[in-house]
Amino acid sequence: MAKKKIYKAKSKASESNEPLVTYGNKRITFFNSFEEQEKDNYAWLASLSPEQHLHYATQLIKRVFASELKTNPTLGNKIKFD
Repeated sequence: MAKKKIYKAKSKASESNEPLVTYGNKRITFFNSFEEQEKDNYAWLASLSPEQHLHYATQLIKRVFASELKTNPTLGNKIKFD
């Protein structure tokens, strides 16, 4: 009689690539229309300071170009405006 083969699932460490974001004490808001949601989003963006805008832009650039920055870490040291 042949033995049954027992397959074990390979365990993989769980990891997330989500950005570190603090959501604050806000509750979920339900909007009646997309326009109302858009106005609320623009009001939130207008309430941010210029430093916060730069911080969020830097975090986005680092996330989007993560693989390029790993291969060449000095790539992100200069900002050039055309």
